[in-house]
Amino acid sequence: MSKTLKFSAAILVAILVLEGFASFGVVMLAAWTGRDYRAVAMDLHVTNLLMPLVIGRHDIEIQVPARFIGRYTGHVASELHVADGLLGWRPAKSISTYDSMKEDRFGISEFAPGETAIYPWRFTNGQGFFSSGELDFNYLIPKPIKTFRIIILGGSTVAGDWSESHKDTLPAKLLDHLKARASERGLDGFDNIELINAGVGGYDSSQQYLYLLADLWAYQADLIITYDGWNDFQGYNKNYRSPGFGQQPFR
Repeated sequence: MSKTLKFSAAILVAILVLEGFASFGVVMLAAWTGRDYRAVAMDLHVTNLLMPLVIGRHDIEIQVPARFIGRYTGHVASELHVADGLLGWRPAKSISTYDSMKEDRFGISEFAPGETAIYPWRFTNGQGFFSSGELDFNYLIPKPIKTFRIIILGGSTVAGDWSESHKDTLPAKLLDHLKARASERGLDGFDNIELINAGVGGYDSSQQYLYLLADLWAYQADLIITYDGWNDFQGYNKNYRSPGFGQQPFR
């Protein structure tokens, strides 16, 4: 091994050691000041890699039949959504990730002493759908007899972004409500209710329409719901308004 190569390797090892000490120092400081040190550890590269060795794998990671790709970041976002020639992008199949959040504020600096981070998990099944509250789910084609199937289309609000858990998304809350009402009144000839979460972050109504025709029609839904507005407005603002938006009345 040449002297240059040995020197480069030594520098690399030194950098990794320093990063490790710095990361552990930050986590210890967070714990000492009463902050949520788990959230800090999960946001730092070295300690995030070692967290499973210290506290074990998360229950959701174990129960969800999907490939875990780590904390939700810009790099992970490109794995959670894959390119699509018709729709632009779509959720990848059988992928799980998590984020750390508290209320509507993000970033470790926002976690004050005594406050605990929330770890919402986001995951897709083998068909590329986000959860409607379940951990392990699949939708048969053709649709089973006596099953009332609903598809809800939308953007990130439907998909579950910023929800505190997979059980707190809009589709999950709707499904819980429908099942509770059905148990009270009966299903009138149906034995089961299914709700497919077809929300995809960033989708506007045109993409949802194409998604419905290209993919979702095969799932034989009895009811289709669409939740739209913001992404369409943003697209209109970006593509059709002059740079002075906000200084002119909306047309």
